[in-house]
Amino acid sequence: MSLSALQSRQLAESAITAVLPQLLSLPVVVLSEGDSRIPAAVIPCLDGVVTISDGRALCTVTLRFAPDLARAAAARVFGHADPNEVPAAELKDIVGEICNMLAGRVAAHWISNGKPCLLSPPVVRIEPDYKVDLTPGHEDVCTHWCCAGQWFSLEIKTY
Repeated sequence: MSLSALQSRQLAESAITAVLPQLLSLPVVVLSEGDSRIPAAVIPCLDGVVTISDGRALCTVTLRFAPDLARAAAARVFGHADPNEVPAAELKDIVGEICNMLAGRVAAHWISNGKPCLLSPPVVRIEPDYKVDLTPGHEDVCTHWCCAGQWFSLEIKTY
């Protein structure tokens, strides 16, 4: 069983709208292709990746946050008055935790369709030179979002 592009997009949108506004108390807006808020240049970002598997990889869920959004999210969740004072470890923690929460929503889809699965721990890395690719393969769905004026994306890649 694989996810169609439409199913992946619906799962991504459902997961984002269920998790981020409640966790961060900030509105999120899905961005349409061509929106000027989607970065056109190479940018730094924090990537969180969770693999969902049933003994073999079913899909990966990748969350990409602009650093300023990661700082704002961590400041809200961990109670820092100044987002610029958030320690680097907490930046990785917030991206990993949010990615894990979103991947859990995707895994629930597999489980509800009779496919037991496991989630890997989130792997978070700093990507200094990320370039947005607006031409994903047919099984890759990348949705772009804006929260607190900052871009982020969620990609679901099925195998």
